[in-house]
Amino acid sequence: MAGSYRHVTRGDGSFRGCELIENLGDAAEAIEEMWYMIDSLTKRNPWSIYLAYLEYLHRATGREIDAPTIEDFTEFWDRA
Repeated sequence: MAGSYRHVTRGDGSFRGCELIENLGDAAEAIEEMWYMIDSLTKRNPWSIYLAYLEYLHRATGREIDAPTIEDFTEFWDRA
């Protein structure tokens, strides 16, 4: 597989970036692999996926994230 989770992470699990992803095909393969990993880890639970997204926002921006509400959860899934 030319594109995978391992192409965007270092051995310690930190995010490497996309420098090893060479083309759109590699990117598509990496995204598919990561989707299957997320699906497996969350047992396809939409609330768990939403909480992971909030954690991503916190880590990516450094700002505090408000406690999740059902309204925010619904909006998150309706935006896609």
